[in-house]
Amino acid sequence: MLLDRHCRFVLRHRLRFRPERNHGVPLSFQAQHGAPDVEHALRDAMEAGRAQLVLRNQDVVALTAIDVRPAQRVAVLLFRRSDPNAATPIFEHQPTRRIRRADKADDEAVAVSAHLFVNLDGIEGGHPTYRAIMEEVPGLGRSYVHHLIADILRNTTYLYTDRRGEQKETYTVLDFYGIKSDKIGDVMARSTIPFVQLVRPGKLEGFDTEGMVVPRDDKMTLSIRATPERYASP
Repeated sequence: MLLDRHCRFVLRHRLRFRPERNHGVPLSFQAQHGAPDVEHALRDAMEAGRAQLVLRNQDVVALTAIDVRPAQRVAVLLFRRSDPNAATPIFEHQPTRRIRRADKADDEAVAVSAHLFVNLDGIEGGHPTYRAIMEEVPGLGRSYVHHLIADILRNTTYLYTDRRGEQKETYTVLDFYGIKSDKIGDVMARSTIPFVQLVRPGKLEGFDTEGMVVPRDDKMTLSIRATPERYASP
C-alpha cells in the first residue's frame, strides 16, 4: 500500500483507562491540581527515553511528541517507527520508467509516522474513556501504539488504599478499541442524504489500447427517496 502525500485515512477509536484488577482508581488522561495522570506519565517516559517499543534489533516504535491544545480540547500524540535495516525506498522516474534507490546515508533509518488525536472531553462511564482517531499508516497500526502506551502505564505505579486500610501499588490498564462506522440507515435517522455515489476504477480489458487511453472511473448514483420523517427504524 502506497500513501498519497495529500491524503490520510483515519479510524475512530475509544481509549479507556481502568485499574489493574479493579485495585484503586485509574489515571485519567488529564488531572487537575497536579495529580498524576496519563499525559504526564507519557511525558516522563519520553524524557527518560522509555517511550519506545523495540520490535527486533533496531526496529523501534517510539512516542516522539505530545501536543495538548486546550482551546480545541484535543491532545495530539505523534508516533514513529524507524528501522535502519528496512528496505530502501525506490523511486520511479515517470517519463522513462527508470528506478533508483533513495539516497539514504549509513546513519539514517527508514521511518513512518502516525498521529493519534484524543478528545480531552471524556465520555461518561465507570472508567475514564475518551474518543480518539488514529491515522492508518502501513507498518504502524493500533496494535503497536496500544502496546507502547500500555507498557508505559504498566511501569507507572502509584499507591492506593485497600479495604483493610493498607497502602499498596497498582497501575492503570489501557483498553484501545475501534469503533464501527455509521451505517446508511443510522445516518438517515439523523439527517437527509440526497444520494449515494458508488465508484470503481474503470477497465479496458480486451482492448489493444495500452498506453494510449486512460479509463475513467465508473460511477453509479443512487437517489434516496426517504427522509428522516419517512424513515422507519427496523
